[in-house]
This record gives sequence, structure tokens and C-alpha cells, in this order.
Amino acid sequence: MNKILLLISIILILVAYIRIILIYLKTKNIKINDLTGFDLAKELTSNYDEINIVESNSINISKYNLKRRIIRFTNKDYNSNDIFTLTKSSFLSSYSLLHLNKDKNINLLSNILPNIDYLNKSSIPSLIISLLANSKGDAKIAIILLLIILVYQYLINEINNNSIELTNKDLNKILSKKDYLLVTKTRNTYLFLNKISFITTLILLLREILIIIY
Repeated sequence: MNKILLLISIILILVAYIRIILIYLKTKNIKINDLTGFDLAKELTSNYDEINIVESNSINISKYNLKRRIIRFTNKDYNSNDIFTLTKSSFLSSYSLLHLNKDKNINLLSNILPNIDYLNKSSIPSLIISLLANSKGDAKIAIILLLIILVYQYLINEINNNSIELTNKDLNKILSKKDYLLVTKTRNTYLFLNKISFITTLILLLREILIIIY
């Protein structure tokens, strides 16, 4: 049973990341003229002077700085105008707006982490922890760590769901109907990854409990 649960988790994680790769391949060459990652972020946050958007040479992935409340783009994302990049921009913009509106989940996360980005990678440490914890002693430690990851994943799910609701109306105004549907489809792929990450961590948590029981 333990091996089956582990295998199911690995398959689910692979499916979720493959979906991200496939949507990237599908949308990376679909361009929107005169609308870069920076432009979209500026449009979505135009009513708030407190939100800063910068281009950074020192980062490898665009992110929202929870401590300084700054949207930080990589050089590529700052200047690119493809659907995949614009989707990332919409996520980062919505995080900043959610933070400004004092969302309890993002406020809590800001007390723990310095940054948040658009790609949920939490299923990877969950899997690594479970792979290493195969004895009863290790399983007890793994359960604690997996519970911590589950809390983080819950917060991320809530933040993403609330942030999308916050920017949907403005996105619909800024983008054409066709482009809006493509961005929405891409965002849903990220939401799928969030849900799968949570589910796989629950499965791996069950695996560790079974190790202790049996």
C-alpha cells in the first residue's frame, strides 16, 4: 500500500507539471501587441500608487516581494508580451492587490516568507520528505513536516482563488475575449497544480501514518 500511495503521488505531480509545460508550449508564441508583462501589471494596479513594479537582473523567476510589497519581474517577463508571460503578470499583480486589501491569508504568509511567485513547487519537498521517511521514527518527523507544508498549500490555494476573483473583471476589460480565455485557461492550469500539490501531500501524509501503524 505504501508503494502504491507513493506511485500515485508521483504520477499526480508529473501530470500537473506536464500540463504546465504543455500550456507553456501552446501559449509562448501567442503575442499581444503593445502589452508586455510590465504593461499589464501597471494596468491592473493603476489605481494604487503604493504598488511598485520593477525589473530585476538578480532574480531567475518573477515574484512578489511580501515584505517590501514590490512586483519584481525578470528581464524577460518585464518585456515579453506572450500569453504565458501575461498570465504570470496577472498573478503577481493580483497578489499585490490582495495584500493591499489586507487579505488575511497573504498577510499571514508575509509573516513567514519574503516572496511569493506564480509556480507552486511545494509538492517536490513533500515527495522528497516521504521518499526519505521509511521507518517509524522518520515517519513521525515527516508527518510534522508534511502538516506544515499542507498549511502552506492551503494558504496558497486560498490566495490564488481570491486573487483571481480580484482581477478577473479588469482582465476582461483589458484583453480581447480570445486572449482573456487563453489567459484564463493558463491560470486554471496553475490552479490545477495547486490542488494536485495539496492532494499529493495528503496522500503522502497518509503513507507516513500507515508506516507508523504497520
